[in-house]
Amino acid sequence: MKKYLFIILFYGSLAASAMSYRDGAEVTSLEEFKRYNFSYQGMKCYVIEPKKAAAGKPWVWRARFDSAKNSDFDLAMLEQGWHVAQVSVGGLFGGAEAMKRFDSFYDYLINQCAFSKRPLLEGLSRGGLPIFNWSIQNPKKVSCVYADNAVCDFKSWPGGKGKGKSWERGWKSIHELYGFKNEQEALEWQHNPVDKAHVLAEHGVGVMLGLAMKDTVVPAEENGLLIEKRYNAALPAGGVKVLVLTKPDAGHHPHGFKDPSKLVQFALDAFARNNTSVKKVKSVKSVKSVKSVKKVKNLIYI
Repeated sequence: MKKYLFIILFYGSLAASAMSYRDGAEVTSLEEFKRYNFSYQGMKCYVIEPKKAAAGKPWVWRARFDSAKNSDFDLAMLEQGWHVAQVSVGGLFGGAEAMKRFDSFYDYLINQCAFSKRPLLEGLSRGGLPIFNWSIQNPKKVSCVYADNAVCDFKSWPGGKGKGKSWERGWKSIHELYGFKNEQEALEWQHNPVDKAHVLAEHGVGVMLGLAMKDTVVPAEENGLLIEKRYNAALPAGGVKVLVLTKPDAGHHPHGFKDPSKLVQFALDAFARNNTSVKKVKSVKSVKSVKSVKKVKNLIYI
């Protein structure tokens, strides 16, 4: 009797911990999907739940910005049974503090909420720095990266040392957050995502890029296109090349694609490759454009 009681209590505790982010959370919605806004270790977070979780409990880890904006991809992945989650790393530019927050959030969702150990990391614009930096530091913990008009070299933005737009306050923050003593140290830094793209290729981490070819803020040629070139050059035999989707006449905004079906298929395939227990999805039908998104209370703009 005691043995069965122990089993019941054990699995009951697992079930409770798996939904612990629900406790005390503010419940809102993104379209028809429930969203839980909560605080973890003093950090603002949210989790958006699919109606039915896919096998392996896969998830999209969105670094920037809130899923209430440019949500076509997130909604499409929710339809596939993926969760969408975020922890605030606003103003941290992918530096050490951002990586510390990512480590804590990852451990929480993996160990206490039973999420997949290899999420897809999504970053728009400046969100490219944290998603690439963490993925490069933890390639065995990532299935795929989706970067849209993303910063992949802080010298391009906010530094403005090439063709990218300069932002003095942001450049100053880079110096402070990365511990640079002077301008020269920042310029000689060899650990930007564009410098380390080969790490992702060598570990089979999928990469998807959304690139606006007339982006003058975060120019593709200084950022995403360099990731593509260097990743593909380092790809082992049989590896999967970077998926690049372009918008020939678009600038930095808007982000995303109204039909994200190619992104969804690539993401599902990458997850299956990196999780052998998950069956590969044969094909994804074209995803219709999301015309409207219901208002979400207390947005976390970071």
